[in-house]
Amino acid sequence: MTTLQQPHPRITLGEVLLYATILALPFEGLITVGGGAITKWIGLVFVAASLSETRTFYKVFPLVFLCYLLYVAVGVAGDLVRTPLSLLLLNQTVGPLLTCVFMIAAYNLAVNRSLQRLLFVLSISATIFAVFQVFGLATGVAKTYSQVVAGESVDRISALATDPNFAACFMSLAVIPGVLAVSGALPVARFYRVLSVLGALMAAGGIVMTGSRGGLLALVIGIASVLFGMRNWNGRLKVICVSFGTLGILGGAVLNDPLFRARLESSFETRDTAGREDIWQDSLALSLHHPLFGFGNRSSTSELGELRGEGTRATHNLPLSVLLATGVVGSLAFLCFYLNAARAAWRHRQSAMGVLVFPWFVIALVGSLSLNLEIAKWYWLITALALAVPKAQALETRKVTGFVSALNDSIETACRPPIDVEQRGGDARCQTRQASVTDRRNTRITSPWLTHGIPRLGGTQQ
Repeated sequence: MTTLQQPHPRITLGEVLLYATILALPFEGLITVGGGAITKWIGLVFVAASLSETRTFYKVFPLVFLCYLLYVAVGVAGDLVRTPLSLLLLNQTVGPLLTCVFMIAAYNLAVNRSLQRLLFVLSISATIFAVFQVFGLATGVAKTYSQVVAGESVDRISALATDPNFAACFMSLAVIPGVLAVSGALPVARFYRVLSVLGALMAAGGIVMTGSRGGLLALVIGIASVLFGMRNWNGRLKVICVSFGTLGILGGAVLNDPLFRARLESSFETRDTAGREDIWQDSLALSLHHPLFGFGNRSSTSELGELRGEGTRATHNLPLSVLLATGVVGSLAFLCFYLNAARAAWRHRQSAMGVLVFPWFVIALVGSLSLNLEIAKWYWLITALALAVPKAQALETRKVTGFVSALNDSIETACRPPIDVEQRGGDARCQTRQASVTDRRNTRITSPWLTHGIPRLGGTQQ
């Protein structure tokens, strides 16, 4: 069967459940069943369904995932040593293991089926959260953080019972597709371009409502990183214009918001970091007590809270959290896994799909420097997609190459003159067709239809 005759693979039940898990991410803190988040239960159903589709979800197991498993194993072992065995501990232990299965399944799905579809679903998930944020839906369960502005208490609003800083970083993912679509860096149909722009506007408004300085910083750096994905100065110029326009609109909205403006002024005038500097110093000092294997994924927060007299306390910094929880051994395993993903995202930042994955990866990286994003599943999903970009891009390139080859062969067959015409030398029309076929053979790669008709599917940074 030729490439032109191959049917498009149908969406399976396991694929639907995986997409449902991603779309349920905004409601992870709101909807719980039996003490577990809704994403965990959908994830368990997905694992059961995926066992009958192993070629789709578990065909390939990259060795780099062993580093992640080692990092998880060190943290879980630390918890088991310091915490009595209980149902709650087992429930907390299942989380990282499900995350690993989730990443491997997403990696294989991106490589075997469609990375574009996964990117689209994650973008829609972030847009859904932005809609709830902007329109104040589910405000009865919204988590608020108050701050005094001009003598009055002003709330930091975050919908769906989510931390405002986590919400801002997550909604930032919906802004990047809009920037890329408007600038032409992401070739999409008009309907999806309009959808991307609307999602970007919703997300930008939602970020302003959260008052998150870390989320704003992650978004600004993420937008700036789009420039590294452009191949030529013409594309960079378009992205610069769109980026400056986006940042200008976002800056105007921030300055017109009393809460956000007050928080920014406090950062510049008094270097206010919401106590993060003290937390980082205490975390670093505490990590020296168990430098090799750490305290455990869950025990580390209670140990840090006990040191500070606060019950439980997160580090608000992912590298410090990894060091405190898993020590040097777990940190090295984590770095091995994460740096491989960073390398893949950087090397393929100019590919058709990497142009979106790279800014998302940068947003997650910057956000993790002031937040414990290791508890956010979308953080690990972006890491898995970054690892999948090289093979997914190579697969798309092979598909296009096979399609073009089959198309050229069909054109040559249709234009081939009869044998008796060739023996007589043929008339002028047949000779013209013969010359046309020869030209096609010599210009397969440089054809304008190939370079301009098909979106950039194989361009990778060497």
